[in-house]
Amino acid sequence: MKKLINYSLLFVVAVLSISCSKDSSSPSLVGKWGFTADGAKGTGSTIVWTPNSANVCDLQSYTEFVSNGTLSYQGYTTNPITGVCELYVDPTPTSSSETWVRSGDDLVITFTDFTVTPSNVDTYKSHIVSLTDSELIIQDYDQTTQTNLTDRYSKLSRR
Repeated sequence: MKKLINYSLLFVVAVLSISCSKDSSSPSLVGKWGFTADGAKGTGSTIVWTPNSANVCDLQSYTEFVSNGTLSYQGYTTNPITGVCELYVDPTPTSSSETWVRSGDDLVITFTDFTVTPSNVDTYKSHIVSLTDSELIIQDYDQTTQTNLTDRYSKLSRR
């Protein structure tokens, strides 16, 4: 009888830990994301997607959301002589910084340009429509008011 109670308790603990771990996990923005499509609803309620038809080098480019709140962009371009995709290297990497913050379902990205005095700071705000382990869909805010949503959507996939 004691073994039956112990096995029952072990089973209950296992079920609770599995269900709790699934409930508490949610996809993270942290990682590398590449742009895959633009979208708009227009007059309907379904987002109509226009796939990224950029060249093969552009498709290798990605934005990385780092866990410490920094943001980095890795852009690839075609070498005009060899035709090979090459990583673009910023000749002045300390001339700017990019950071990100998630606030509920909003994503705020801040770009700071240190090449001017005082530094120029631009903030870009978007709404997270959906986020899975493999796909991120965001909707733009009107960047003037940062309160009204626009009909512009972007789809990104995890790299």
